Amino acid sequence: MVKPFLKAILFALVMGYIFSPVNRWLKDKLKRKNLAAAITLILIILIALVPTVFLAKTLIEESYSTYIIAKQKVTSLNICEGDGFFCGA
Repeated sequence: MVKPFLKAILFALVMGYIFSPVNRWLKDKLKRKNLAAAITLILIILIALVPTVFLAKTLIEESYSTYIIAKQKVTSLNICEGDGFFCGA
């Protein structure tokens, strides 16, 4: 029952432990615990989201480059000489 959520719970515990000092520092500086919690949450999201976006962008660009190179290699083989199914007829 809990097993599907175990990774998410563990991740939340680790993130809470890591960002607890940041939240505590913000609470001391701002004197508003809700604002400190919101800023801490935004920091966590940015720290997790920004690298993911850059990684996805790089992965998409590399996949497209690989597709173009593979397409050029396949078309340069010139294996289609008739009206075959794979020759785009």
